[in-house]
Amino acid sequence: MKITKGDLLNSDCYYIAHGVNCQGKMNSGIAKAIRQKYPNAYNAYIEFLNQTCISPLGDYVASIEDDRIVFNAFTQEFYGYNGKQYASYEAIASSLSKIALKIISHITNHDPILGIPWIGCGLGGCKKEEVEMILHKIEDKIHTSYDSDRARKFQFHIFELDG
Repeated sequence: MKITKGDLLNSDCYYIAHGVNCQGKMNSGIAKAIRQKYPNAYNAYIEFLNQTCISPLGDYVASIEDDRIVFNAFTQEFYGYNGKQYASYEAIASSLSKIALKIISHITNHDPILGIPWIGCGLGGCKKEEVEMILHKIEDKIHTSYDSDRARKFQFHIFELDG
């Protein structure tokens, strides 16, 4: 795992992920920035929600963009602006584990690095220390459970903005 000061959307990560709610709203934080820069990611998110009859919490939907693949990770059922915890640690672990498996099985020359913000730690209300433990567990499992160069090289890159 690597923590970098900078803007995820201006990074050189081919794969990026961020947390979304299950209510069809991408109007704040990194989700809003992704919606503006990658409208296909938003459209895939809405289409996925419209096609499912059950909560997709812990799942993801991907969008292939011109310069990268964007993963919308369903990490919270609801959303709010009142300081409560909305993101679920279990959903973060589930969705990011599934995304990691997708990345290591993707046949490409792109490095198996997943760029993320501090997923769930902004308006989602999670603690960075808890999310960091989840990310370490996922990396360890990928590195030890799958016998491939892509699995051994898989890594999370966390981007945090200055200020």
